[in-house]
Amino acid sequence: MTSSSPVKKTPMKTPKYHRTVFGNMSPNLVNQSTNSIFTGSKGVLSPNFHVVNSDWNSTFAAKPSSTSSQAANSDSNKVSKIKSNKSSSNLGSSRKIRRTNTNEFLDRFIPSRQTTSGKLTIEKTKSLPSFAMPSDHIESQTSEIYQNTVAEACGLEVGQRILQFQPVPPESKNSLRRVASNNSNTMKCKFKTRQMISTFAAQARMKKIPSCPEKVLDAPGLVDDFYLNLISWSEDNVLAIALGSSVYCWNANFGSVDLVAECDSIVTSIRWSPDDYYLSIGLDNGNIEIWDIEANSKLRTMSCSNSRIAVQDWSEHILTSGSRMGQILNNDVRVSDHITSKLEYHTAEVCGLQWRPDGLQLASGGNDNVVNIWDCRNSVPVFTKTAHNAAVKAISWCPTQLSLLATGGGSACKKIHFWNSNTGCRINTIETDSQVSSLQWGYSNGIGKEIVSTHGFPNNQISVYSYPSLQKTGVIVDAHESRILNSQLSPNGTILATIAADENLKFWKLFDEQPQAPKDVFNTSTTGKEMGKVMTIR
Repeated sequence: MTSSSPVKKTPMKTPKYHRTVFGNMSPNLVNQSTNSIFTGSKGVLSPNFHVVNSDWNSTFAAKPSSTSSQAANSDSNKVSKIKSNKSSSNLGSSRKIRRTNTNEFLDRFIPSRQTTSGKLTIEKTKSLPSFAMPSDHIESQTSEIYQNTVAEACGLEVGQRILQFQPVPPESKNSLRRVASNNSNTMKCKFKTRQMISTFAAQARMKKIPSCPEKVLDAPGLVDDFYLNLISWSEDNVLAIALGSSVYCWNANFGSVDLVAECDSIVTSIRWSPDDYYLSIGLDNGNIEIWDIEANSKLRTMSCSNSRIAVQDWSEHILTSGSRMGQILNNDVRVSDHITSKLEYHTAEVCGLQWRPDGLQLASGGNDNVVNIWDCRNSVPVFTKTAHNAAVKAISWCPTQLSLLATGGGSACKKIHFWNSNTGCRINTIETDSQVSSLQWGYSNGIGKEIVSTHGFPNNQISVYSYPSLQKTGVIVDAHESRILNSQLSPNGTILATIAADENLKFWKLFDEQPQAPKDVFNTSTTGKEMGKVMTIR
């Protein structure tokens, strides 16, 4: 080339601002009027990044230096086109870029688009072209690191589906109570464990638990069968007990004992009617006999099943019975054709049966480990619960909270479950160490609502729990020499009567009388005992 027409060349020396980006100087030099090699814009410098040399060499080797401003603009347009069409990808180099400074020169009042918009899916990145700018590599690697960090924090794998089609998880074994609390203007819902009663109140309650019974009566000939219900306590304070094929009544007011019925078969269940005038006696042959206790006479015999009647309960004039075949029969004792409906959803013997105090729902438990909750108007259970692992004989409705149901399992289960009969949800669970044979609700001053459970193998104890804290407030160890079969609560709710395989009937003073709401003097409705013998049995 001649020297007469010299050509202007771009100086090959690295500009000073390059040392600002890659050197040890501060990056906060925003007054530079040069182009940033990261964004191509003027006046904005990139943050301080540590970059692998191999990426720089491969990048600049593919791009010759510009000879004019027109070439620079052409390269800038090419880079912009590449950046607009690129997707998130991994680095082509085997080494990684590590971002050490994330400061950006952005307006503090206007959020950047990149930080406010998120991607809904995690996609695998694609390889960048060899002529991609270093900023492209940094952005791609930063996005991948961010995705991996979020996935690791959420316990997910990159590329894993967030919502997957999986089987329904098993019912939770832990019982938590959702408590809603107001905090200023917002409602906060928190899950927390049940509030425990004070230590002083618990200790005072334990001191009131008797270590020995108030009274013990002999019960010779008592059938040692876990599934039978051989005791019932009337509102007139008369306790009926079945011994073999005979039924005796003990009057707690006078202490007298009378033989009221002699049957042709083994008695398997007994139950007082709501007005306390009649006693229904279930037999091993599948019949039910209705006896008038005052007249000491049998009124009628109803043929209900071909197998024994292990449990009964009344709801006004309807007597509901459960048989060994798994059938539940509703019998109207006022008519000769007494069977009004059959409920056949148990596959084994029905050994637990109780109507809700308002008569709208019926709870049943069987040897098939199932609890069914029935609506009185339907022949199909509203809820079917299979949380127990053994026969469900112990069933008790809360007298003050009608939708609260307690059920207890046998020797293979040893658990007490609490249910909401309106929603079918399990509220709480108590894990005991023994077979649960019966449950009764009570009241204690200083504690409030309590529930008592009687147990069979292996401890034969009586346990008292406060509700809803479920804290054990009392226990009577070895209450009987053999397993406790059943229990009944006195009419005033203070004394618990228990029968066991040791042929003893024991009475325990456990609870206090619950304060009653004042009666409405203007209420002239006649219920219960005030009705007298209005029910005609045929």
